[in-house]
Amino acid sequence: MNNEVKESKIGTRGQSQAILKYFKSKKSLTSMQAFELFGCTRLAARVHSLREAGYDIASVWQETDTKYGEHTRYVKYVYKGKK
Repeated sequence: MNNEVKESKIGTRGQSQAILKYFKSKKSLTSMQAFELFGCTRLAARVHSLREAGYDIASVWQETDTKYGEHTRYVKYVYKGKK
């Protein structure tokens, strides 16, 4: 399998590489963190590209209450290394 991250839109390849570098150092990332750190609004798409390139990234559901007291769920992506 080709290990290069391929993206069809301008700028997303660099964003995927920045996210991969972050994963390698911090091990996990949420969509809120990705937006704050990288301006990434589609983390699931970047994770999909990284998975296609051979990286093992797990989706772990998290639960919390919002500031309005409502219960919500979100995904935390956890980097497991290279397949």
